[in-house]
Amino acid sequence: MTLHSISPRPLSFVFGVVLCLFCAGSGQADTVTLKNGTKIEGRVTFEAADMIRVEVKLSETIKETKTIAKADISEIVKTKPDLIAFAELEKTMPVPSLLNAEQYRNFISKGPEKFLRDFPGSEKKAEVEKMLAGLNEELDKAERGFVKVGEVWYSPEEKDAHPALVESEILRFKMLQAAKAGQNLAALREFEQLEKKYYGSPAYAEAIPAAVDVVRALGQQLTASLNDADFRKKQYEDGLAAMNELDRANTVAARQAEADAHKATLEEERKNGIRWTVIDVREKAELDTYVKALQTEYQRLQTFDQEGLKKLAATLKSADDLMTEDKYGEARLKLNEAKGVTVVKVDPKADPKKKIQAPIIKGSSSYEKSIADLLSAKEKAAAAAQRAAAAAQKANSVAKMIKGADGEAGKEGDPAAPTDSASDLGDLLATKTDAKGKEPEKKGPTPTKKPTKKTTSTKSSSSADDPDGVTAKKKPAASSGGGGGLSFQTIMFIVTGLLGLTVLVLKLLGVGNAKPE
Repeated sequence: MTLHSISPRPLSFVFGVVLCLFCAGSGQADTVTLKNGTKIEGRVTFEAADMIRVEVKLSETIKETKTIAKADISEIVKTKPDLIAFAELEKTMPVPSLLNAEQYRNFISKGPEKFLRDFPGSEKKAEVEKMLAGLNEELDKAERGFVKVGEVWYSPEEKDAHPALVESEILRFKMLQAAKAGQNLAALREFEQLEKKYYGSPAYAEAIPAAVDVVRALGQQLTASLNDADFRKKQYEDGLAAMNELDRANTVAARQAEADAHKATLEEERKNGIRWTVIDVREKAELDTYVKALQTEYQRLQTFDQEGLKKLAATLKSADDLMTEDKYGEARLKLNEAKGVTVVKVDPKADPKKKIQAPIIKGSSSYEKSIADLLSAKEKAAAAAQRAAAAAQKANSVAKMIKGADGEAGKEGDPAAPTDSASDLGDLLATKTDAKGKEPEKKGPTPTKKPTKKTTSTKSSSSADDPDGVTAKKKPAASSGGGGGLSFQTIMFIVTGLLGLTVLVLKLLGVGNAKPE
């Protein structure tokens, strides 16, 4: 089979392969020994009186069925079915990382639970039950929001407190898994995302050596394809020439359809800003461009100083931890410290005054930025909380003042009694004053008037004569306020009543009441 294109496979592909192991049947299970001494290992799929059929595994995906006459067979040793099933089950352990709860349930149902249903009396029953117990523990964690990344379980709290740290570790793990499966293009894409989002993280520092290996491996693979591109093209053309007209037309049409599909995918990926796009290994020009890009990438990665990257990552991780502990000032200091860390190899001949830029790809963000953004958000939230607390304290102070005024006013709804100063002032003003506001001089006792004789008068009988015989004029009634209108005492009583009414309204509205326990 000829490989026409290289495309990345998602990590879910690995989980699918694992599930397929449950239904793939046995591998090298039975042993057939021929009379000439040859041993054939495989799975006996059919047995008759004079012959048997054996399925032999040539590779992970290719199998071959052989028919053998019983006259040629010396011995057939069959493996027990439960042992075959157990061997297949063992291949799936430990389970892949990043599985959700539903995937765990599916894995358990098709794995250990199925084995226990099919082979309840198996000698491997205890081992499978232990395996099932461990899987149920992992399922419980997955249902509670934990995520498994390699050998590490991240809790929901850790994911909330350190989102960038956890996500960067997930990307690094995906990269390593893809590289392990030989999916170098997929691995390179995961590294691209790791660098774009979380440059400077511990995961990024640890991923650099693996990224160098992936770039080298993919470059070697594509260089080999580039070297034999002309040979493969000639093979294709010779094959077309040997075909009849109908087959030739169908072959050309099929190849054109593949080329059109590749072009559409390539354009879509470029539109989405994907750097490491799909590759058509039949296109020499495309291969040449890709190999040169990989050579440039290899040189770029080699310029990083691994120790410098680790120091940067440790400093930023410290800032992340301090932020989680609400030590925002110390976290800021660590972020500033990180800016002075050198992460590239320094040429001894280079100008020491010249600032060296890290050779990160264009458009990249960083672990530092994610921490800084989250720190700013937390600082704003803390400042808002302080303002709210200050406002609440001020409101409590006002409430206490109102409550104190309410206590002076007496019972709820009653007007407050006038203060001592108001009473004293009222008493003072109750004293008669003259027109200039001075208290009149005190006089002695009023002398007793002498009786007068009644005389005939033409004036009204209501008039009275003074001792000298002069008729006295009627004096107007004096105002207690000295100037007419309401007296001061009356004004004070009105003000006090209004104050009591205000307190009553505030209490009805709940202002100033003590907060419930």
